[in-house]
Amino acid sequence: MHPSVVPGFGDLAGLVAFVLRDPYLFISSSTVMTTAIFAALLVLAVLSIRVTPLNGVLQRSAPVLALVFSYFGLGSLALSVEILVRFHAAIPVETEIQFVSGLGHFAIGAAGALMAWRLAADGRPRWLLANAIALLYWALQIVILDPPWFSFQGQGELVRTAALATIAAFAFVTSLRARLSPRPA
Repeated sequence: MHPSVVPGFGDLAGLVAFVLRDPYLFISSSTVMTTAIFAALLVLAVLSIRVTPLNGVLQRSAPVLALVFSYFGLGSLALSVEILVRFHAAIPVETEIQFVSGLGHFAIGAAGALMAWRLAADGRPRWLLANAIALLYWALQIVILDPPWFSFQGQGELVRTAALATIAAFAFVTSLRARLSPRPA
Protein backbone atom coordinates (compact mmCIF):
# COMPACT_ATOMS: atom_id res chain seq x y z
CA MET A 1 0.00 0.00 0.00
CA HIS A 2 1.08 3.56 -0.66
CA PRO A 3 1.44 6.16 2.08
CA SER A 4 -1.85 7.65 0.84
CA VAL A 5 -3.72 5.10 2.94
CA VAL A 6 -2.73 6.86 6.17
CA PRO A 7 -4.33 10.32 6.07
CA GLY A 8 -2.57 13.39 7.40
CA PHE A 9 -4.06 16.76 8.31
CA GLY A 10 -3.76 18.01 4.73
CA ASP A 11 -5.51 14.87 3.44
CA LEU A 12 -8.41 15.31 5.87
CA ALA A 13 -8.72 19.02 5.12
CA GLY A 14 -8.72 18.23 1.40
CA LEU A 15 -11.42 15.61 1.95
CA VAL A 16 -13.64 18.06 3.82
CA ALA A 17 -13.18 20.64 1.05
CA PHE A 18 -13.97 18.01 -1.59
CA VAL A 19 -17.14 16.86 0.20
CA LEU A 20 -18.31 20.44 0.73
CA ARG A 21 -17.64 21.30 -2.93
CA ASP A 22 -19.51 18.30 -4.39
CA PRO A 23 -20.98 15.93 -1.77
CA TYR A 24 -22.75 13.69 -4.31
CA LEU A 25 -19.44 12.47 -5.72
CA PHE A 26 -18.33 11.20 -2.32
CA ILE A 27 -21.37 10.25 -0.29
CA SER A 28 -23.70 7.59 -1.60
CA SER A 29 -27.33 7.21 -0.60
CA SER A 30 -26.71 3.87 1.10
CA THR A 31 -23.89 5.38 3.19
CA VAL A 32 -26.11 8.26 4.31
CA MET A 33 -29.08 6.02 5.07
CA THR A 34 -27.05 3.40 6.94
CA THR A 35 -25.20 6.03 8.97
CA ALA A 36 -28.54 7.69 9.80
CA ILE A 37 -29.97 4.33 10.89
CA PHE A 38 -26.88 3.74 13.05
CA ALA A 39 -27.22 7.19 14.64
CA ALA A 40 -30.95 6.65 15.26
CA LEU A 41 -30.27 3.24 16.80
CA LEU A 42 -27.64 4.74 19.07
CA VAL A 43 -29.98 7.52 20.21
CA LEU A 44 -32.89 5.10 20.76
CA ALA A 45 -30.66 2.69 22.69
CA VAL A 46 -29.58 5.50 25.01
CA LEU A 47 -33.15 6.80 25.37
CA SER A 48 -34.50 3.31 26.08
CA ILE A 49 -32.68 3.38 29.40
CA ARG A 50 -35.14 6.04 30.58
CA VAL A 51 -38.12 5.44 28.28
CA THR A 52 -39.25 1.86 28.90
CA PRO A 53 -41.67 1.51 25.91
CA LEU A 54 -38.71 1.95 23.55
CA ASN A 55 -37.30 -1.38 24.76
CA GLY A 56 -40.07 -3.32 23.00
CA VAL A 57 -39.65 -1.37 19.76
CA LEU A 58 -35.90 -1.89 19.81
CA GLN A 59 -36.19 -5.60 20.57
CA ARG A 60 -38.60 -6.12 17.65
CA SER A 61 -36.54 -4.09 15.16
CA ALA A 62 -33.07 -5.12 16.35
CA PRO A 63 -32.81 -8.42 14.40
CA VAL A 64 -33.60 -6.64 11.11
CA LEU A 65 -31.12 -3.88 11.91
CA ALA A 66 -28.42 -6.39 12.88
CA LEU A 67 -28.75 -8.08 9.50
CA VAL A 68 -28.99 -4.80 7.54
CA PHE A 69 -25.78 -3.62 9.18
CA SER A 70 -24.08 -6.99 8.65
CA TYR A 71 -24.94 -7.05 4.96
CA PHE A 72 -23.86 -3.41 4.56
CA GLY A 73 -20.48 -3.99 6.19
CA LEU A 74 -19.73 -7.28 4.46
CA GLY A 75 -20.96 -6.05 1.06
CA SER A 76 -18.92 -2.85 1.28
CA LEU A 77 -15.82 -4.76 2.28
CA ALA A 78 -16.29 -7.32 -0.52
CA LEU A 79 -16.77 -4.58 -3.12
CA SER A 80 -13.73 -2.62 -1.95
CA VAL A 81 -11.55 -5.75 -2.01
CA GLU A 82 -12.83 -6.60 -5.50
CA ILE A 83 -12.00 -3.08 -6.71
CA LEU A 84 -8.56 -3.23 -5.09
CA VAL A 85 -7.71 -6.59 -6.67
CA ARG A 86 -9.03 -5.78 -10.15
CA PHE A 87 -7.83 -2.19 -10.61
CA HIS A 88 -4.86 -1.64 -8.29
CA ALA A 89 -2.25 -2.02 -11.04
CA ALA A 90 -3.91 0.66 -13.19
CA ILE A 91 -5.02 3.17 -10.53
CA PRO A 92 -3.35 2.40 -7.20
CA VAL A 93 -4.21 5.55 -5.23
CA GLU A 94 -7.90 5.50 -6.13
CA THR A 95 -8.29 1.81 -5.35
CA GLU A 96 -6.55 2.21 -2.00
CA ILE A 97 -8.85 5.11 -1.13
CA GLN A 98 -11.85 2.95 -2.08
CA PHE A 99 -10.46 0.09 0.01
CA VAL A 100 -10.04 2.31 3.08
CA SER A 101 -13.60 3.55 2.50
CA GLY A 102 -14.74 -0.08 2.43
CA LEU A 103 -12.97 -0.69 5.74
CA GLY A 104 -14.78 2.32 7.22
CA HIS A 105 -18.12 1.03 5.97
CA PHE A 106 -17.28 -2.38 7.41
CA ALA A 107 -16.50 -0.78 10.79
CA ILE A 108 -19.86 1.07 10.84
CA GLY A 109 -21.63 -2.11 9.76
CA ALA A 110 -19.91 -4.16 12.46
CA ALA A 111 -20.63 -1.58 15.18
CA GLY A 112 -24.29 -1.36 14.18
CA ALA A 113 -24.63 -5.13 13.89
CA LEU A 114 -23.07 -5.71 17.31
CA MET A 115 -25.25 -3.08 18.95
CA ALA A 116 -28.43 -4.38 17.29
CA TRP A 117 -27.47 -8.01 17.97
CA ARG A 118 -27.09 -7.19 21.66
CA LEU A 119 -30.51 -5.54 21.71
CA ALA A 120 -32.03 -8.51 19.86
CA ALA A 121 -30.59 -10.95 22.39
CA ASP A 122 -32.81 -9.42 25.08
CA GLY A 123 -35.97 -10.57 23.27
CA ARG A 124 -37.10 -13.54 21.19
CA PRO A 125 -35.88 -12.60 17.73
CA ARG A 126 -37.50 -13.99 14.59
CA TRP A 127 -34.36 -14.28 12.46
CA LEU A 128 -35.99 -15.67 9.32
CA LEU A 129 -38.46 -12.79 9.12
CA ALA A 130 -35.67 -10.34 9.96
CA ASN A 131 -33.53 -11.77 7.18
CA ALA A 132 -36.35 -11.47 4.64
CA ILE A 133 -36.93 -7.82 5.60
CA ALA A 134 -33.19 -7.01 5.51
CA LEU A 135 -32.89 -8.58 2.06
CA LEU A 136 -35.89 -6.58 0.85
CA TYR A 137 -34.29 -3.39 2.21
CA TRP A 138 -31.06 -4.00 0.28
CA ALA A 139 -32.85 -5.08 -2.89
CA LEU A 140 -34.81 -1.82 -2.84
CA GLN A 141 -31.60 0.13 -2.15
CA ILE A 142 -30.00 -1.38 -5.25
CA VAL A 143 -33.00 -1.17 -7.57
CA ILE A 144 -34.36 2.25 -6.60
CA LEU A 145 -31.33 4.22 -5.42
CA ASP A 146 -28.62 2.55 -7.55
CA PRO A 147 -25.58 3.18 -5.32
CA PRO A 148 -22.99 5.18 -7.29
CA TRP A 149 -20.04 3.24 -5.88
CA PHE A 150 -21.28 0.18 -7.80
CA SER A 151 -20.21 1.93 -11.00
CA PHE A 152 -16.54 2.36 -10.08
CA GLN A 153 -14.52 2.12 -13.32
CA GLY A 154 -17.60 1.20 -15.36
CA GLN A 155 -18.40 -2.04 -13.56
CA GLY A 156 -21.95 -1.04 -12.57
CA GLU A 157 -23.84 -3.80 -14.40
CA LEU A 158 -21.46 -6.50 -13.17
CA VAL A 159 -21.66 -5.42 -9.52
CA ARG A 160 -25.41 -4.76 -9.62
CA THR A 161 -26.03 -8.21 -11.13
CA ALA A 162 -23.75 -9.90 -8.59
CA ALA A 163 -25.41 -8.05 -5.69
CA LEU A 164 -28.94 -8.90 -6.82
CA ALA A 165 -27.94 -12.53 -7.47
CA THR A 166 -26.51 -12.74 -3.95
CA ILE A 167 -29.70 -11.27 -2.49
CA ALA A 168 -31.78 -13.74 -4.53
CA ALA A 169 -29.66 -16.65 -3.28
CA PHE A 170 -30.00 -15.49 0.34
CA ALA A 171 -33.76 -15.07 -0.15
CA PHE A 172 -33.99 -18.59 -1.60
CA VAL A 173 -32.09 -20.06 1.35
CA THR A 174 -34.28 -18.07 3.76
CA SER A 175 -37.46 -19.37 2.13
CA LEU A 176 -36.14 -22.96 2.23
CA ARG A 177 -35.22 -22.56 5.88
CA ALA A 178 -38.65 -21.12 6.66
CA ARG A 179 -40.32 -24.00 4.82
CA LEU A 180 -38.32 -26.59 6.75
CA SER A 181 -38.76 -24.94 10.14
CA PRO A 182 -41.28 -26.53 12.50
CA ARG A 183 -44.49 -24.57 12.82
CA PRO A 184 -45.76 -23.60 16.25
CA ALA A 185 -48.80 -25.57 17.36
